[in-house]
Amino acid sequence: MSLTKVSFSMINGAVVNVLDYGAVGDGITNDTTAITNAIATGKSVFFPKGTYLSSAQTVTTQGQTFFGEGAGSIIQASSASANLFTVQANYVTFTDLRMNGASTSDATTSFAIFTAQANPALFLTAERLLITGASASFGFNNGIKLDGSCDYSTIINCNFDRLWGQISGTGYGVLSQGNGSRVAFNNFTGSSGRGRHAIYIVSGASDCVVEGNYISAFNFEGISSNSSGAQSPCSRNIYSANTVLACCASGNATSGAIGLYGHQQSNLINGNTISASAAKGIVVDGTTYTDTANNVVSNNVVNYSYLIGIDFIACVGGAIVGNKVFESSNTNIGVYANIRLVSDGTTATSDILISSNHSSGPTNTRTAFQLNPTAPTPSNLTVYANKFDVCQGGSSVELNGVACAIDGRFMFRQDSVTYGPITSGSYVTANYTITGANTGDICTVSHTAIPAGCVIYATCNSGNTVTVTVTNVTGSPVTTSSGPLRIDVWQRPANYL
Repeated sequence: MSLTKVSFSMINGAVVNVLDYGAVGDGITNDTTAITNAIATGKSVFFPKGTYLSSAQTVTTQGQTFFGEGAGSIIQASSASANLFTVQANYVTFTDLRMNGASTSDATTSFAIFTAQANPALFLTAERLLITGASASFGFNNGIKLDGSCDYSTIINCNFDRLWGQISGTGYGVLSQGNGSRVAFNNFTGSSGRGRHAIYIVSGASDCVVEGNYISAFNFEGISSNSSGAQSPCSRNIYSANTVLACCASGNATSGAIGLYGHQQSNLINGNTISASAAKGIVVDGTTYTDTANNVVSNNVVNYSYLIGIDFIACVGGAIVGNKVFESSNTNIGVYANIRLVSDGTTATSDILISSNHSSGPTNTRTAFQLNPTAPTPSNLTVYANKFDVCQGGSSVELNGVACAIDGRFMFRQDSVTYGPITSGSYVTANYTITGANTGDICTVSHTAIPAGCVIYATCNSGNTVTVTVTNVTGSPVTTSSGPLRIDVWQRPANYL
């Protein structure tokens, strides 16, 4: 049953009803002044069911609560260019309300709820809100902004849709520059041109928790964190148990459905489900920086990414552990790997643990695990106890000559290899650099296009070099067709004599 003016008169003046201050709630009458006067009491403000047309409101009283009766209590923005609520006080709460934006394009950057560092608002709570538009043609450009120093906010059990814009400054569901924010169990729905990022953690924001959110169809990252230039690192943030579907719709090749960029330290991406990213699944990208360090990607399910499943770029320290990655390279068959490590040309991805992952992709994926040879190459890697299945490219791993022992085995793959012509009874040799291989290590080799009657074998006769020999015993000259070569080098135990 709805609360009435009479029932509110019995709450000792702790709560005011906007109807008592002249609000009409018919969606036609401008209720701005009535709402402003109710806010000015400093008491909690109740919005009975109705549609309250309002221009910008400012909240300056600590502990004030704004609440309604759920989606039937609608606050309708009268201006596309203004933030609906600007909060300049601590412990302010919005709950059980619907907020409709007036924007019809990305020409403005309005928020439903806005905070600014000049007037920090700590411990803001938004719970069970619907931030949307009156129809599919309307909406806010952005949902909620938690500016720098606006720390310890909680955004929980809210729904965000009909966000206008995908250019920088528009299309953000929750944008947090504050520390200690919790964004949990919300639903974010984007569409073409409607939604840039569902959740954006930026400018050094740290100790945040992003968990249990359902995110679909955003044009760039569903969940993104970016700290650049002289900004402090985004550190110790937790991204856990989120579902991120069909994001990166713009196809930007640097984007991941969950993406961390720039100064990023000791963050955890754990237990998320990511499917059908139109770019990468998960990316930790330290391009142009040297302090992207000790980030952990664990126990995620990443399916059908159009490009790479999990990508570490210029990362120092950290781990890729316990993930299930399936069928990356979804629209570029045989081009992209499920898991890739690469430098940015300056900083090597190094000191990474890669363990207990299951990576597969017989239909689309190039290889289950790939090291990129761009200098400086990945180094000091521990690759142990993974299940790397044979993928579309014909092998499970692609080390490109980069030193990496997988369960004690170095592996090397090179495409488009040909041998010959080889006369009958003769042979040809070719040397390949496999850093870390030592004289006497056991070598195995395969090539997909060796003719019947020819024999191929490999030996390690000097440090870091493997010699492949192809012998023709067919009785007539042969030239092998082009095809991928794979060499495995099995390391001898350290105490081998």
